[in-house]
Amino acid sequence: SLSTEMHNGKEYKVGVLKKAALFPSQLGELSVTPMVLSIPVQIQQRQGGNGNVFDQFFNDPFFNNYRTVNFTAKSNTIKLQVMPLPSKGVPPSFNGAVGDYSLSSAVSAVNVKENNPLTFTVTLKGQGNIQLLSMPDFTLPTGFDKYEPKVSQQISRDGTISGTKTFEYLIVPRVAGKKEIPSLKFSYFNPEKRSYITLSTPPYPINVEPGASTGNTTVAGYSKEDIKLLGEDIHYIKTSSSDLRKRVGFTEFGAGFWSAVVLPLFALGGLITWKRRNDKLAGNLELLRYRRAEKIARGRFKSAKKLMDAGDQRGFYAEISQALFGYLEDKLHIPKSEMSLDRAVDELQKRSVDGELVSSLRSCTEKCEFARFAPAGDGAGAMNEMYNELTKVIVGIERTLSVKKHA
Repeated sequence: SLSTEMHNGKEYKVGVLKKAALFPSQLGELSVTPMVLSIPVQIQQRQGGNGNVFDQFFNDPFFNNYRTVNFTAKSNTIKLQVMPLPSKGVPPSFNGAVGDYSLSSAVSAVNVKENNPLTFTVTLKGQGNIQLLSMPDFTLPTGFDKYEPKVSQQISRDGTISGTKTFEYLIVPRVAGKKEIPSLKFSYFNPEKRSYITLSTPPYPINVEPGASTGNTTVAGYSKEDIKLLGEDIHYIKTSSSDLRKRVGFTEFGAGFWSAVVLPLFALGGLITWKRRNDKLAGNLELLRYRRAEKIARGRFKSAKKLMDAGDQRGFYAEISQALFGYLEDKLHIPKSEMSLDRAVDELQKRSVDGELVSSLRSCTEKCEFARFAPAGDGAGAMNEMYNELTKVIVGIERTLSVKKHA
């Protein structure tokens, strides 16, 4: 929705194009790159004349003597100074959380039987970067099995980033007796109070009752699962050889023998090569992102095609914009915090990508960003044209970078 504002004595219609929550990840002075839009603007053009009555008549606004020009609008650059967190008084349970939070917990039962699971739920609620919150690990007493938590979150972006994040731990008691789930601590830095705050859950006493006698009782610290019956473990020794016969026609080093020796070696060599390649990719995140960039972009383009077929213009342009910028971030090794159209163009020019292809990329990006907020009347035709143009751009960039890499 648009609002009306006065600026330098003139009335303007004002609308918010984009809002984003920023969480700095490094110290020092940071810049928020400006937003650039190419906007079609109608300008009234006056016909030259001699000041006679006919010129005055045809210069009347009624005749709509307008022409459309492209105006490039660019927002200001915002400078931010990111300060370090205090180095004194850092609690042991602090793992980087900043904001304002509350902590609550619950257990599904305090009286359980052996091998019957219970759920230990921890909920964080407040304002901050909810998505990156994590709970410190904790140790249960002997006799408990703990599994990786099921994590769920609900994030609200209404003005401030807030929400809840829930960790559900599945715990299985294995030994009967009086047990206790220890207190769990969570620490964060509160920027308003400029101090570290530690929250903790209460300890939960758990009464583990013996289960039914289904083979889960313990003997000298070992469960029956760990003990095999002697009669099933050792076979009787044969004392007679009357049923043994000499095998005839057996070749000691036949084709089967060599196949059994050589084929595992080839398989082992292939496995080692595959493992080294995977380890190389896992250790080099930039290489991994580079190789997966085109595949991820292809998947997003398929999603955009479905939105185009459904006639969802806003969804289509948002998805295809994310596909393009995500591809450029991964392919050109540009961090998300530093990604901008100008930066991507500079990187492509450094890699000697064809100037016409770069110009097409810039033009498509500007059209796409404008269409996200002002959809065209001919929605289906514009979306199809944008889809084909961006497909050609990404294919062209992919071919160029592949040739440069293998050259």
